[in-house]
Amino acid sequence: MKILSQWFPQKRGFAIGVLIAALTLGSSLPHFVVMFFSSLNWKLVIISTSGLALLSAIIVTYILEDAPIVPNKSPFSLKLIKKVVLNKPVMLANYGYFGHMWELYAMWTWLPAFLTASFLTYSPEIPHWFIALSSFISIGIAGGIGCVIGGLISDKIGRANLTIISMFISAICSLVIGFTFGQYICLTLIISMIWGMSIISDSAQFSAAVSEIADVDYVGTALTFQMCIGFLLTIFSINLIPIIQRIIGWEWVFTILAIGPILGIGFMVKYRRYEVLMRNVYICNF
Repeated sequence: MKILSQWFPQKRGFAIGVLIAALTLGSSLPHFVVMFFSSLNWKLVIISTSGLALLSAIIVTYILEDAPIVPNKSPFSLKLIKKVVLNKPVMLANYGYFGHMWELYAMWTWLPAFLTASFLTYSPEIPHWFIALSSFISIGIAGGIGCVIGGLISDKIGRANLTIISMFISAICSLVIGFTFGQYICLTLIISMIWGMSIISDSAQFSAAVSEIADVDYVGTALTFQMCIGFLLTIFSINLIPIIQRIIGWEWVFTILAIGPILGIGFMVKYRRYEVLMRNVYICNF
């Protein structure tokens, strides 16, 4: 993300959005692979996706061009973390990202299980490939589109506004989707697609915000810190879902994920003040 932010000083939100769209599509690709097997065989899925990883390694080695040389590499340094923590607008963007991550990977992990249980409750004869396709569309296709659209909109209305809108929509989806359990498949699928699009459409913009507002000397450290803490949080939310599901069922379990985006909205509202101030300073200097 740091490298990409250096490649694209303009339209940075869109550029990083495309990168996260690729991440989203790749993360959901195993669900697409499952469609081509008569039964769910995790070994075949791992072999297939590992083969794709090998293909990507060949592309990186022989086709992808090296990144342009930049005057300041701003490598990660533990000594610079203090500066990151003391930078209030950077930390506000980080807090927003942490709320986003609380929801994101738990949804990516458990939405396919929810769709499986919901669809089979409604129609026990439903084929497994349709469930896999539904998961791939909801997470990968809808999510990838959301990333690109989110990047385009963010470059126009600002990082804070886009993240607030996205987290609001995803929070509503996490509160509502459980009530579609065992109901009409089309209804469940529509909400899961909206959720899949909105839950990731803001992800790149938290990183774009930090890359813009952090000092160039420690932007690499700031982005590393942001992502490490964010991914650490996913461990707790991912493992919490099955525990809570056994207690309150699929109808209510995803409501605990709404806590993340709701808190994230509050932090990004505060961050928006700094974003507006930074934009005004840029306009005055220009």
